[in-house]
Amino acid sequence: LEVFARSDRLSNVRRLDLSSNPFTPRAMRVLSVSHAFPALRSLNLSGCRLGDKELRHVTQARWWHGLAEVNLRNNAFSAAGVKHLLNAPVPPDLTALVLDRDLLGGDSRAALQRKFGDAAVLVAGEVSG
Repeated sequence: LEVFARSDRLSNVRRLDLSSNPFTPRAMRVLSVSHAFPALRSLNLSGCRLGDKELRHVTQARWWHGLAEVNLRNNAFSAAGVKHLLNAPVPPDLTALVLDRDLLGGDSRAALQRKFGDAAVLVAGEVSG
């Protein structure tokens, strides 16, 4: 990940799908301080086992302000993680912040919808069977 995040050949990457890759707080920090993604617009971090610390690094990342869409489904952050989202600046072009509705409490859902408006896409969990 460190080699990837330090690459000088990723400056034109606009869409990055890292889904289903478990990230530690340290790994997410390395990614968050990377200069490699100045054009990044879409980020898929679904199923990456993101907790509160990892989510804090995402919202404080160098590339956060440029995102238009970010998928954070299937991760296990708590109310503290929601607070990181609520404390983060809203990227000016954000159209979709995708989260699992069923994993958020009612107060968290309402606060995220107030903060992110129509960009807060709260998706119901899949029904198995």
